[in-house]
Amino acid sequence: MAKWVLEPGHTAAEFSARHMMVTNVRGHFKNVRGAITFDPANRRDASVEVTIDAAGIWTGEPESPHDHL
Repeated sequence: MAKWVLEPGHTAAEFSARHMMVTNVRGHFKNVRGAITFDPANRRDASVEVTIDAAGIWTGEPESPHDHL
């Protein structure tokens, strides 16, 4: 069985959201932690555990009230 650790300094969760049916806003969440467990001989027992700090959102846009929801 193999286990990979997701470290905050090396991991991000990315997203893309449609804005006003015109464009996509892209960004990511920093401070992602977790682990992935996988056994190639028994794939059904694979698991993923992730914690995403929503305060770490980054869109590349100037700070707005929505940046810290």
